[in-house]
Amino acid sequence: MLQQNDGDDVSISSNGSFRFATPVPGGSNYRVTVKTQPNGQTCSVTNGSGTVTGEVADVNVSCASGSGQPPTTPSTPTMGVDGLVGEWLQSLCVQASSGTGNRLWMRVTKTGDASISFDRGVMTYAATDCSGTGAPLDTPTPMGDVTLFRTEATSTLAANWGLWTYPSGQAYSVWAKKGETILCLFADTNPSAFPTVADVEGHADLVNQGHGCYFKK
Repeated sequence: MLQQNDGDDVSISSNGSFRFATPVPGGSNYRVTVKTQPNGQTCSVTNGSGTVTGEVADVNVSCASGSGQPPTTPSTPTMGVDGLVGEWLQSLCVQASSGTGNRLWMRVTKTGDASISFDRGVMTYAATDCSGTGAPLDTPTPMGDVTLFRTEATSTLAANWGLWTYPSGQAYSVWAKKGETILCLFADTNPSAFPTVADVEGHADLVNQGHGCYFKK
């Protein structure tokens, strides 16, 4: 089942064109996502967001056999939720006034085939350069839930676009995983500021250069 702008649903049972019951006015934004995955398949949407300037005819839905995330090849970073779960440490090490070193720490938990929750806290180290074994400074803070609505990958990066729901609202985000050990998380917009995998990878490289990305713990 597909959903438009979080409220208009349409069920698709075969190949071909589809149409939502409620038209989106010209000049307004639209976003098409997979609301419910079909049994035995995993589907993803491409060209699923934008601004209406006429009839929209380039939204595509592709499905792969098998439950969970689409299969990957050994040379491709793990796509979707399964590639994000685990504990991650930010590359940036900050020297604290106490003479210790601190890194941001993030724990990602799978909550569904296309959804995660994550907590964030601080990992503290006896050394100012964050070498050695760290320990959580305090109890990590729950940061909310993310529903992934689009996932694409190249041989070097898996790009995951998602809607982040947190206690005070919602925001779009991109979870970009370079290889299997580097994760870059940054804010997005609707329509996306990073519409292609190349756009995502270019920005992820900038974030990584600034030591803002995370590495697998």
